[in-house]
Amino acid sequence: MTGLTVMRTPAAHELLDAWDAGSALPPAERPQPLLQAAGEPGGAEPAGLSLGERERLLVTLRERLFGDSLRALASCPSCGLALELTISTSDLLLPTGSPPEVVRVRAGGYAVRCRLLRPADLVDAAATGSAAAARKLLVTRAVLAAECDGRPVPANALPDGVVAAVAAALADADPLADVELPVRCDACGEEWTSPFDIGIYLWQEVDVWARRLLGEVHTLALAYGWSEQQVLALTPRRRRRYLELVADG
Repeated sequence: MTGLTVMRTPAAHELLDAWDAGSALPPAERPQPLLQAAGEPGGAEPAGLSLGERERLLVTLRERLFGDSLRALASCPSCGLALELTISTSDLLLPTGSPPEVVRVRAGGYAVRCRLLRPADLVDAAATGSAAAARKLLVTRAVLAAECDGRPVPANALPDGVVAAVAAALADADPLADVELPVRCDACGEEWTSPFDIGIYLWQEVDVWARRLLGEVHTLALAYGWSEQQVLALTPRRRRRYLELVADG
């Protein structure tokens, strides 16, 4: 398994470039340029990481950019009450150990060797257009070898029960790949789990940040004739002060 990419906090112009590049991509691919902007030379390529490793990097990047507290909304499935969830990055970054190179599964008389799924696998699965085709692709990608009674078995010929066992084993081996948050409604006492995708969450935050920053560039360019590069070179504090001066007339 490839080691985790070395992370750094990207400069404003680098993050803005990553947002620009990601805006042209399908939603599933948008986290990729964000991670590339935060990578150090010599670090692992984000595309080669497992899903869980990539999610860990995205949580770390979010912590560096916007802090360690995340807020999300959920609706109670029982009474419909809108709930605001507060999530700590430390909870999402609990130590899980190094993911295995190979996941071995024995179920229903079958012996299966698998690799963890990667971001590109999900992107390709989403492009298949159907749940059945996506599942087939993911199983084919994950299964390295399978046999029953000493005879090799193609990945697409595995029984549903074995496929389910493979999926469960992959989830156990790479827990950050599919995060479920425990939620409890204080109004009615209902308890459930809610899926949380840090890639979507972080992209939405970066999108809001980028649009606000471009608005600031526009205002200061009109007021002072500065280029985008000159505005982005200012510290956030100085940029805010100039914006206050413009607003004061």
